[in-house]
Amino acid sequence: MRKKTRWFSLLLAVLLALPFPAAAAEPDADWLIPKVRDYGTFTDTAGTICETAARICCETGLMDGIDGKHFMPEIGLTCAQAMVICARLHRLLGGETLDYFEPISLKGPDWWKPYDQYLREQAPALEEAEFYTGLRAYPQSPCYRGAFLKLLSAVLTAQNVSLPELNQVSAVPDCKDPDLLMLYRAGILTGKDRYGTLKERASLSRAAAAAMLARVIDPAQRVSATFDTLELCRDALEVEPDTVLATVNGRDITAELLAPALASYLDIYNHSHLAHRNTPWDKAQSILDDLTTAAALEVLAAQKGLILPEMDAALYPDGYQGYTSRSQVWEAEHEALWTALAALYPTREELEAALSETGVQAEPTQAWKDLNLPDASIRLGNLPGWEWNR
Repeated sequence: MRKKTRWFSLLLAVLLALPFPAAAAEPDADWLIPKVRDYGTFTDTAGTICETAARICCETGLMDGIDGKHFMPEIGLTCAQAMVICARLHRLLGGETLDYFEPISLKGPDWWKPYDQYLREQAPALEEAEFYTGLRAYPQSPCYRGAFLKLLSAVLTAQNVSLPELNQVSAVPDCKDPDLLMLYRAGILTGKDRYGTLKERASLSRAAAAAMLARVIDPAQRVSATFDTLELCRDALEVEPDTVLATVNGRDITAELLAPALASYLDIYNHSHLAHRNTPWDKAQSILDDLTTAAALEVLAAQKGLILPEMDAALYPDGYQGYTSRSQVWEAEHEALWTALAALYPTREELEAALSETGVQAEPTQAWKDLNLPDASIRLGNLPGWEWNR
């Protein structure tokens, strides 16, 4: 018996000398805000892609179920609910508790107002923000995706939250807002298609809000993504960007440079002729006239001693509405030239007369004549960011 005791003592000494494995990290250890309560599984999210997001949002106190068993992921989020959620998020990101709101919570239709007041106090920039004015004006209306995301970004900024970048995104077809692009880069926002289209004016469901909030809270939920770049020349005009469509004053004008003007007139055509698809497309000469004006601006500016203004190309990223950076810069430069020259003439008519006197005239190439602009207008209407009646 004594031998067994000595053997057990030796084994115990050896075990005590060995390093014990570290305790497994709690699931919420890396969350930006803490779990404050347990929440049961909803019957309408169990086994769906919304299950984890709904649980995270409810356990942190940002959202609640419709009742104990239902989250109702597909119904819309109202503007009032969006403000309340973001006020809670701001409070929790600051290391505070939600008890702050209990004594000042209201009943009835004005229940959301203490949260609105809190947000405007903590993030004063919201007071003048157009999107936030809209949220406050129509609290019971459906909240749009863009408004919710702008408010989410404002809350993160106000609390100095800097999220690591997972994705390289300079623009998506319908958005180049730096605050929203930050959410793409951080893996919070993934867009609605392979181009990352935002659809800012689409209504926001509870499921979509929960998914984006869960990605903010839990780094493990964030999404790595690569988006295609929309190319208007190839996808709508069906020509290469460097195709020469016109010459003016001895200079070749490519499809890339003409794309913004073309798209603008094609879009007007779509809005004006939805019920009459066989109506001839008659804006080709208008586009050439605009090109003539752009070239005449350069000539007249040189005569007046003005130089073509330099634009920051970083403000005009590739892919926005399908344009290249160069085409957007070219457009912005000539808009600035028009403004500068308009300041030198008493009336628009006098400026236009001076431009006409330069004698500049755009000449279309065969590639221009070969463009099927009615078909291009249809293709444009089907591209992300260019939906009719958007």
